[in-house]
Amino acid sequence: MIKITVPATSANLGIGYDTLGMAVGLYSHFTFERADKLTITGCPKEFQNENNLVYVSFVDALAAWGEPAFPVAIDIQTDVPVARGLGSSSTCVVAGIMAAAALTGHTVDCAELVRIAIEVEGHPDNVAPAILGGAVCSFTPTDSLPQCLRYEVSDRLRFITVIPPYEVHTSEARKVVPQEIPLSTAVWQMGRIAGMTRGLETGDLDLIAAANDDRIQEPYRRRLIPDYNAVRDTYDPKALYASDERIRRALDTLIDGTVETDDDQKELYTAILEGASWHRPDNYFILRDFESYREARLHALTDWKDRVSFGKKCLYNIAAAGMFSSDRAIRQYAETIWELH
Repeated sequence: MIKITVPATSANLGIGYDTLGMAVGLYSHFTFERADKLTITGCPKEFQNENNLVYVSFVDALAAWGEPAFPVAIDIQTDVPVARGLGSSSTCVVAGIMAAAALTGHTVDCAELVRIAIEVEGHPDNVAPAILGGAVCSFTPTDSLPQCLRYEVSDRLRFITVIPPYEVHTSEARKVVPQEIPLSTAVWQMGRIAGMTRGLETGDLDLIAAANDDRIQEPYRRRLIPDYNAVRDTYDPKALYASDERIRRALDTLIDGTVETDDDQKELYTAILEGASWHRPDNYFILRDFESYREARLHALTDWKDRVSFGKKCLYNIAAAGMFSSDRAIRQYAETIWELH
């Protein structure tokens, strides 16, 4: 038996349409072993057959190496949601190819693995980071193997995935993107993809924000996402600060350090941890279902036991950084995130 773990990926990253993708911390786990007949478990019944993408990729890889197909028992356990933009199909493709190599003793390097995966998947921006990790910018020269440039992503960055209760399939999303674009649009994208990769490497949020203005896919695909505008507006910390008086009071209190009474503490605690107003939850805390948020809340509750410590720490969830922290200095939040001086 062999076990293979493949990370989820976020492709079309920022302005990198069909070129830039990044591995993220969700995983699919696969086990394979030779068997008398094909069996697939761990996925819906309609996918437990020879058309399963894991097995299709397995067979395609064998054919590429001149090996005959043979039956296997496959089990799939995944944390990667399907049709939610996190490369679930790429995890299947990569796992199938790797299993074919492992079960036949075929030695495959990353370049060949990427090449076969692209032939199955059709484009590199998901499969390349699933194989190489980090952020990967890919292109394929004429009559040559794909070129994949890997970038280390700064550990200053944290990422948030907002998953809607509906599916947007890749096939549908590709149909709405124009096949030709003006030269001005191409120039717009080229400069910004360099800025995006540099920003990911350095953790420069201002550079990432400046570069993250896509004109190839986003204006067309946004119509497939009913909540697009609401979600995009949610993750604008400065706009929320400007528009919500309660959030503004809480942040101002943190910035100037005037946390003196129990009432001040309770107001601050309520505004930050329980919501920006009495009638609706604070937009930032749509993250409440994520493990990182739950862990951070426990840290916050621990800090709350020490009122002085709590008053000196910023517990605000900074969506731009994708990070909920109780140990960042108040001044750092004020100056680098909120740009308040």
